[in-house]
Amino acid sequence: MPEPLLIRIRDALSSVKRPDGRDIVTTGAVQGLAVDPSGDVRFTLEINADERAVANELIRAAKTAAESVEGV
Repeated sequence: MPEPLLIRIRDALSSVKRPDGRDIVTTGAVQGLAVDPSGDVRFTLEINADERAVANELIRAAKTAAESVEGV
């Protein structure tokens, strides 16, 4: 049986690394992850003040990771 979509999205987001090398999921940067039956995904990405310089890069990487999951 295939993994639920929410789990696959979370796994994909965990491939996105913060500047310190830790991933955005286990560090708690991804908040409110939700997916509706049509595959629309919503989440908030909390970025530390010292990560402002790479904020757009992190946002882009998170969006790309989520969109890469089949069913999204």
